[in-house]
Amino acid sequence: MPAALTDDRLMPVFKPMLPSLLPSLVPRLLLGVLLALLLAAAATAHAAPDRLQVRVHASGPYDLSERYVRELIALALEKGSPPGTELQIDTTEPMTKTRAITMLKEGQRPGFVLNIAGQVDDARLQRIPVPTFLGASDYRICFGRVALKEEASRIRSLRDLQGYTFAHGQGWADTPVLRANALRVIEVQRIDSIFRMMSLGRVDLFCRNLLEVLPELSMAPPDVAVLDGFLLKYAAPHYLYVHQQDRALAGVLQAGLTSALKDGSAQALLLRHLKPSQQRFNLKSRRVIALEGGVDYSHDGLPRLEFLP
Repeated sequence: MPAALTDDRLMPVFKPMLPSLLPSLVPRLLLGVLLALLLAAAATAHAAPDRLQVRVHASGPYDLSERYVRELIALALEKGSPPGTELQIDTTEPMTKTRAITMLKEGQRPGFVLNIAGQVDDARLQRIPVPTFLGASDYRICFGRVALKEEASRIRSLRDLQGYTFAHGQGWADTPVLRANALRVIEVQRIDSIFRMMSLGRVDLFCRNLLEVLPELSMAPPDVAVLDGFLLKYAAPHYLYVHQQDRALAGVLQAGLTSALKDGSAQALLLRHLKPSQQRFNLKSRRVIALEGGVDYSHDGLPRLEFLP
């Protein structure tokens, strides 16, 4: 039997054939690589996209500021998420802010995003360092009895305000600011109770965020109105917070808010929500009465709000 051919004995046989085989082999190899890349791309395109589920706070039908916050969160997620991410935003059942903060701290619901006044020092929470209202929450507009409107139109200074009694919600973060400025404050559990007390003359003024005033005016009794002439101003930032287990979500929100500030879409959203109050209450022409204190924060990078004084 003939001896088996070794590799050395085979090479002389194939060497003369290689030059003629290469022109046909190279295109086939390239075609194979191209097909493999196309198949991989097709598989990626048909794969299920990443999914991001977020829950936001719902306090009740009259809180227009929460509606703005929900839309701001949606804008931030849209701009900060990787392409192809499937977004789902749900609202909680209506609950008080106190209960919502407790739920967030305990990490009961993954993906929960909550807007909170001031800076919360709690290791379990992570703050997104872009003020939610872009500086507009520093301003307050006040409710009062209709009988006070003429008298209130003459208010010019903090000293003038010190003769009135203010109503505030129970445990609100800015109550200490008013008291530090020698203003009398009564804390009340519910807003409808505040309006009843105002009608009875037990409290005089109830001052609100510019985004909150219009929907709350619709629930006020006929003898309560928004007072003309002045706005209060003190540092009162709000921030979005998530639980520390949602660090990736915090990164998406921060990137998205930063992008929305740069391209002007965050300012446009705020202006759209504030425009009805600006038109009805002529915000820009009002006197500003500044209070000392509040939560000091940087306004660097925030837009100039031309519709405010």
